[in-house]
Amino acid sequence: MTPAEPIRATLPLSLITKGDNPRRYFDRKKHDELVASIRLRGILQPILLRPKGEVYAIVVGERRYRAGLEAYGPDGEVPVIIREMTDQEALDAAIAENDDRDDPSETEQADAAVRYLAACQNDRAEAARRLGWSQAKLDRRLALAELSDAVKLALDERRIKVGHAELLAAVPGEKQDKALETILAAGLNVGKTRELLMRVTQNLAAACFDKTECTTCPFNSASQRTLFETHVDDGHCTNPGCFELKTQTAEAIRFEEQERAEKAARAAAPPSTDDPQDDERYDDEDDETPGVAMSGAGMGNGLKGLTYHASNDDDPYITMDGDDQDNDEIEDMRVRPQDNLVVVGRTEDVYSHLEVHVYDEYDDHMYIHHDIMLSSYPLCLEWLDYDLDPEGKEGHGNMVA
Repeated sequence: MTPAEPIRATLPLSLITKGDNPRRYFDRKKHDELVASIRLRGILQPILLRPKGEVYAIVVGERRYRAGLEAYGPDGEVPVIIREMTDQEALDAAIAENDDRDDPSETEQADAAVRYLAACQNDRAEAARRLGWSQAKLDRRLALAELSDAVKLALDERRIKVGHAELLAAVPGEKQDKALETILAAGLNVGKTRELLMRVTQNLAAACFDKTECTTCPFNSASQRTLFETHVDDGHCTNPGCFELKTQTAEAIRFEEQERAEKAARAAAPPSTDDPQDDERYDDEDDETPGVAMSGAGMGNGLKGLTYHASNDDDPYITMDGDDQDNDEIEDMRVRPQDNLVVVGRTEDVYSHLEVHVYDEYDDHMYIHHDIMLSSYPLCLEWLDYDLDPEGKEGHGNMVA
């Protein structure tokens, strides 16, 4: 007798151990039915084993082994066939047996596809040939292998359908479990699940970034269409996090290019012909202006016209001489202490502005009180509490930086 010849025998269940079976899920109802059958008739089909040290590992027949343990206990003896097999031969036999069942699990086939692909050094054509599958079936099962364990279990237990699983395979792994909870809690069918997924996808046609990488991305709905019967519409990205990151990167690059172009344009512009003495004269006039100017380093020359005053009586926009202006104009220009101010930094083309909006609560409308040109791009604005009068007569005021 050679080692390759199988041995038929009976063994106690205590000498049998579970093997490397790709089967993931065992239906409880069918298990109970098999236990009742074994108690009545015994195990009619031998369990295929291979030697593993001092015990024997199951190659085919784990469901019979589980039912036998419940029916007979660990001391019960069952018919077996013992055969010397390599790891790959044992895997081939287990997968063939699972595929012959009347209810093969898609997730078990997905796990088997991953293992075969690794054994074939990522040669998909060879893996498909050895599995006896088409290339398309192998690709579909490999895509389902990306499902989370919770989704795989839900599919094994038939709490969701294959269509649900195919749609969830298009969702990033870290979001699948949350989506599964929504599907189960709301009892969504496949059609409603597809509608829900469509609402969180991004239209690739509207993307501002280079979409070269998107053509082969598994989160591109066009890629999903070639794999699954159930998928979202073509031209959509099902990974909003990646889409947003690429969008922000593209906008940052565009802004930097715009900044470089503006600097180059300023450098190429002819020098100013303004008389330097005029600038000095204007600076002197600014120094003589009552109050403290809201200019300073980094604030932009466009803010030199804004001042604050220690007293409201000195501010021409709050208290104005009625002899110099029409009463209506005075009322329009006056900023009341109870008015709400909103300061907005805005850029259009290459021009930046600082807009001071006043909300008139009495008339329930908002209008622009100041529109100031800025020399630099406004990155952010910050209100600053400022003590206008340390002696406490006028209270606190606000500045904006």
